[in-house]
Formats: sequence, C-alpha cells, structure tokens
Amino acid sequence: MRLVKFLRFVVLFAITVAVGAAALGGSLALLAPAGAEFKDVTDFSPIDPATITSDETSFMFDRSGNLMTELFAEEDRTPITLEEVPQNLIDAVIAIEDRKFYEHEGVDWNGVARALFQNLDAGEVQQGGSTITQQLVKVTMTDPKQDRDLQTKVQEAAVAIRLEDAITKDEILERYLNVIYLGNGAYGVQSAATRYWDKDPKDLTLGEAALLAALIQAPENLNPVTHPDRAARRRALVLDAMVETNVITQVEADFANLEPLPTQARNPDKKRDFFTTEVIEVLLNDDPDVEGDVAEYLGATQAARYNAVFRGGLTIHTTYDQLIDFIALSSVKEILPEGEVVASVVVIDNKDLSVRAMYPGFDFSELEYNPITTTGRQTGSSFKAITLATALDAGYSPRDRVGGNSVTIERPGEDYTADCSSGTLTLTNAIAKSNNCAFIRTITSLGPGHFGDDGAERVKEMAGKLGIDTSKLDAVPAMTLGTSDTNMLDMAEAFATFANEGVHLPPMFVTKIEGPDGDVIYEADQDGERVLQPQDARTLTSMLSEVVKSGTGTRADIGRPQAGKTGTTDKNSDAWFVGYTPQYTVAVWMGYPHASRSMNEFGINNVQGGRQPALIWNAIMTPLHRDLPVVEFAAPDEKLWPTGQRVTEHGREFTRDFISDDTVPPTTTSEVPPDETSVPPDVTTVAPPPPTTTPPPPPPTTTPPTVPITAPPQSVP
Repeated sequence: MRLVKFLRFVVLFAITVAVGAAALGGSLALLAPAGAEFKDVTDFSPIDPATITSDETSFMFDRSGNLMTELFAEEDRTPITLEEVPQNLIDAVIAIEDRKFYEHEGVDWNGVARALFQNLDAGEVQQGGSTITQQLVKVTMTDPKQDRDLQTKVQEAAVAIRLEDAITKDEILERYLNVIYLGNGAYGVQSAATRYWDKDPKDLTLGEAALLAALIQAPENLNPVTHPDRAARRRALVLDAMVETNVITQVEADFANLEPLPTQARNPDKKRDFFTTEVIEVLLNDDPDVEGDVAEYLGATQAARYNAVFRGGLTIHTTYDQLIDFIALSSVKEILPEGEVVASVVVIDNKDLSVRAMYPGFDFSELEYNPITTTGRQTGSSFKAITLATALDAGYSPRDRVGGNSVTIERPGEDYTADCSSGTLTLTNAIAKSNNCAFIRTITSLGPGHFGDDGAERVKEMAGKLGIDTSKLDAVPAMTLGTSDTNMLDMAEAFATFANEGVHLPPMFVTKIEGPDGDVIYEADQDGERVLQPQDARTLTSMLSEVVKSGTGTRADIGRPQAGKTGTTDKNSDAWFVGYTPQYTVAVWMGYPHASRSMNEFGINNVQGGRQPALIWNAIMTPLHRDLPVVEFAAPDEKLWPTGQRVTEHGREFTRDFISDDTVPPTTTSEVPPDETSVPPDVTTVAPPPPTTTPPPPPPTTTPPTVPITAPPQSVP
C-alpha cells in the first residue's frame, strides 16, 4: 500500500510539474526547488502521532473550583474533543477549507493543480491548495519561519500522506480545530469562542460558526473587531460554500448573515496576584529540602517544568480560599487606616499546612515584593518562641527561674548589654511578659561558649528544623530578640509545628495537578517529620497560651484555646503577632513595605505587636472559628516537667536554696497590657525582686550548695 501511494505521488507530481512547465513556456525556475527536494520526500512510513504537538493552556483553580488564572506562553489554547464541536462549525470549516477532506488521502491533487496554474500566472505563490491535513502538518510539524515556496509545499504534501496512514480523518480534524489560529491571541475553536462570545463552541450560532471558519484564512486581516467589513464579506463566502455543499439552505444562510459581529475580544484571565505568583514559583522551582516536592513531578529541569506549566494543558488545584482571603483583607482595613504603613497576613490550615490566604496589604501592581514569602523583616520578640522551644528540647522546665534584670554578655570588641528592671521570673512568666533580659540569659545558657554564640547556634538549628530559612539568621545572643530577617510564611510554619505537637510539615499551595487527558500527575500527601517531642510541644503551647491570657497579647484573645507571641522591633519599624488555635495558624506583620523605616515617620506611634497586629489577628480568627467546634490543646503532663532550676548567662544550674514553691508571685496586668521591643530591651516590671531576707539554712549535706550542670538533661519523651 505504501509503495502504491509512493508511485501515485511520483506520477501525479510529475504530471503536475510537466503540465505546469508547458504552460509556463519553458520557464522552470519556479519549479526547480521542488524538483531538487523530491529525493527527500520518498519516506511514506506512517507518522508517529506523538510528534504532532501543540501548546495547551493550563488553568489554576482555588479550593472551591473557581478559576484563578490561565497560564500560557505564546499560545492560548484549550483542546476539546470533536464531539464537543458543533456540526455547523465542522461543516463550515470543511466547506471553505477542504471540501474533499473525507475523500482524499492527504493531498487534493485537483486543488494542487488549480493553485499551481494560478501561481504560475502570477509569477509567485499566491494560493496554497492545501488540505486540512497539510495545514495541520504546517502548523504542528514544520518551522513557521520557513519560506512558503513550492519546495515547502511538496514536503508538506509528503508528510500529509504519511499522517493519513497514522490517524483517522476525525482525529486529524479534531487536532486541526484545536491548533488553528483564529485571531486576538486565540488558538483553537474553544479559545476563540471564549474570546469573541464568552461561550463554548457547542453554543455557537450558525453565523458565529461561519465567522470562525472565515477567520482561518487570515485571522488578523479579517479581525471582526478591527475590520468588520472584511470579516462580514468572508463570512458570507463561507455561508455560500455551505449552501453549495448542501449542509444549509439559502434561507439559513441569509439569516446567519444578519447576525451581528463581535465588537470586542475578551482578554484571557491571565490574572497575577501574590498567591498565583507564589504557586507558579512553587511549580517551577524544586525545593531541595522537601522530598516529593510538587515541582519534581513536572520535570527534572526548570525548562521542562516551565513547558509543563505554560504549555502542558495542566489543571492545577490550589489551597486558596477566597472567603478567608476576604476576611483577612477586611480585618486589616477595619483595624488599620489606609496609608503607607500596611499589615500583611498569612493564614494556614494546621491539618495539612495548606496556605488558605496571603494578603500582603497592598496591590500586586504597586509592589511585587512579598513580605510573606520573600526576604522578610525582623521578627522582634516573636522569635523568643523559637528560643523557648530549643530550651524545652534541651530539658529546661517552665518552672525554671531566670533573672529579668539587666544583663551583660562579654563579647569580642564590645560587650553586649541589655537593660531591664524585672526580678526573678519563671520561664513561663518570662515569655508571657516578653522579658528581653530573661531570654538573653536563656539563649546564652544553652551554650555559654564562644561568648554565647554556641547557644545561639542551637537556637538557629532548631529554627531550621521548624522550617525557618536560617541563611539570614545571625547566631549571636541578640538573635533571640528577633534581630534577623525572617519572612511571615516561615514564622507561621514554625508556629504551626507547635500546634501540631512538634510535627513539622512544609507549607502547601497545590493539592492536585491533572494532565490534559485528566490523569492525575500529582496529589499532595504530606508526611510530617517530628522535630519536637509531644510533651515539649504541649508544654510550649501551654506557656504561649499565657501570652494571650495575661501577657503582652491579651488583645488577641478570642475566647477559645489559643497561643501566640507578640513582637516589636527597634525604632517602631516592625510589629508582629503570630498565633494559633488547634485549627489555624495566622501570622500578622505590620510596617512600611518598601524599606525598614520607623512607623513614627508616617504618623503611627507606639505600635506594638500586642496592639494593632493582635487586634487584626483577633478580627481574622473570630469569624474563621465561628462555625468550628471548640477544640482543646492536648495538655502536657506536668508530672514529667523537670525540677525547676536557675538559668543564668553561664548555664542552667541546680541550687539547693531555691524556694520549694514552683510559682512566683502573680503580677498585676493593666487593662492595656505592656508589650516588648527587641531594642531597647523590655523595661516592664513583671515581678518584684526576691526578698532579701536570708532563707533557712539547708540541712547538713556533703553536696556543695551550688553545682553547675555542664550539659542540661534531655526532656522526658
């Protein structure tokens, strides 16, 4: 059969060239290129259908199935099946483009001869005579920059014959209708129907179907929006062709000619905002720290992943929740007046760390810098929670006592001094009241060597386990006061780990990806890693709960189990509240988005994490939990808490003369609770100094009164 087709091609080609040469009177120059390349078209084996490729538009949806954006590179194309194409559109295309489509074997030799004589008369190529099969070959299998001469036509004809051996006529027509360009950036009949009429092809009228068929010849020159007269004339020719082929009546054609032309073309929904941009980043960039990262499923290289996302016809399902995003936006606007100072919010579902909303506080068109996911800002005292997690993991107790008065740490070059005026505190009171000096002592006690840097390194290591990018963390004692930049998503990720009882999960933006054929390419299956023992995580949560109950974060109280930490940085530049319930974790940051500048410059004074950020957190969490059951945090087993000891800048020490009572006198909390700043240190009076009276002497013993412990005991599993 292939030999027969080859011989037929040779004979018909030779006859066409001979007749054309005679008609031209010996001027064979125009036909020479075709003859020269004839030797290259003798392969008539079937074409592999997989080589017939075209770009397909990808679609991104939120968690409720609402379209968020369309993703495509140069060509906006949405393939559909032939069954989804109305018969009047099929009839219109065949009538005007290739009436013998179901009869020929890839090449219409009568059409070729007719076009050849017209081209010879004109002295140039003016008419193609190409079949639908040849046009499909041209669009999908040849270089679009290649000259459209007779040589190219011969090559396309040969490939078209091979293609007809590989797939059926209906498959050829389906692919053709999905790849042809129809103007205004639309490739394929689905995209064109959406662009011109915002409908699916199955809903097209006869006049609309005829117009799409008309546009195939010259989409830009026949553009109905810019050249309606030309488009109307070409549509009339299509309808006449349909009458001639007996697929419609003259009356139907007349009525179709009366239909109005589209006056505008809808732009594709190529919306970009902070969430969609972050999803694209997640899809394109493989995270080496996350095993089974979604990007790994889309290709081994970034180029391969780009082609998959922007040319692969993917259906991408995200974690975005439009309602929660609206709650975040409206809460910020309710608390913070519009101005140059903004508040940013990220909301995470603790169940699987799905990122439900990201509201940076300003419009994407104004500034593409995203404080939620990029470099971040100084976190202030909210970072003390990381130091506290490190201490509990090292065997410290919430009953440990630490001095809340001024402290000096010897440092090379210049000593570091923090000025505070509180007395002795338990670690629980120290975190609740956010005492800076207590936490300088705590971080240094974790490793007094190298001027306290050893303890800071331990905290930095814990921060990495909790999901914080440690590349910008300066491992010095002041790190506990949040003097290094950290982004909001990392902080929310760390606090969500506390909520999940020490099990760390990476934040999730994509839940599922389907290919163009509907097959599932990726489906999220989060496997957590334990980085804190459950007892330590529960203890930490119970201590952070005191921040909201009686400490610096009382304005965040929503009347149900919750925990969190405030943070305020030097010169009033940044204010934070990061907190969680058993169900959700929310981080709120407030500041000037373009640079680290004091909010005082913009008329906003005395900003603290326990004020506006805590109020915004409250305004978000209250409606978010309105229909959710009240869930209690799992309580720590207090019997397993280590015996309270003294924490100093030199280490954690056991002293016999400690007061046996495991509590300290309660402090008075004013109606407007105090907050903290990283620098200058906290000056809030939390508890009076211990009595100066001499305690009763200890019973006789051979053990020295004070024995330093060089290595703190580990927490009880």
